[in-house]
Amino acid sequence: MDEPQKEALLREFRTYLDAVDAYPAENEPPLLGGTGRVSLQTLLSELAALRTEVRTEARQFKGSLDQFREVFATLRGGYTTLERQAAQRVTDQEALRREILRPLLLQILEVRDRMVNSLPVATALPAKKWWGRWCHHDNRLAESLRAGQEMNLRRLDKLIASYQIHPIATEGQPHDPFTMTVIETDNRTDLGPGIVTEEIRRGYLWGTDLLRPAEVKVNRGSASFQSQDTIK
Repeated sequence: MDEPQKEALLREFRTYLDAVDAYPAENEPPLLGGTGRVSLQTLLSELAALRTEVRTEARQFKGSLDQFREVFATLRGGYTTLERQAAQRVTDQEALRREILRPLLLQILEVRDRMVNSLPVATALPAKKWWGRWCHHDNRLAESLRAGQEMNLRRLDKLIASYQIHPIATEGQPHDPFTMTVIETDNRTDLGPGIVTEEIRRGYLWGTDLLRPAEVKVNRGSASFQSQDTIK
């Protein structure tokens, strides 16, 4: 920058300073853009108006936030209700399913009982006497019947187990009035009172529920033992 340009800038700066000093102190500070000045009272009024506007917007925001919270609480309550209703519906459907299946499963257990009772008949082979050579055909037929009966029984047990049905352990166990029904009593001296000595009909649990109580023979052990389940 040469000397004439420096002198010109200094003159403009002096002119600006002289113009600033010409205004009284109460008119400060200078106006933006160099076109005039704003009084302190005007500035305070603008700040007060700005503060009022900010407060109004804050109240509006708080109101909107409260409305959002109410809507969110309503939605959450609705979701909880739907979730509870869905769980109840599943429970009701499972209860209805078990109610429908129970008679069918009991009939399947009755079929199994008949198969077990008929198995000794199929297992018994004709006696081999001096005419056994003439009964060879009957022996093979009995063997086939027994093998077929045992295979069908295994298939039926597999089907029963697929429904989470399990037999109740009885023999040698203490009598349980919730899962066992006393049909007969015994007087064995080698066992204590209330011990199951024989299973007359097998009982089953369906998951944790009782499907069919077991019918058992229970040892008295002493004359004082009596059961309300005993059938005379």
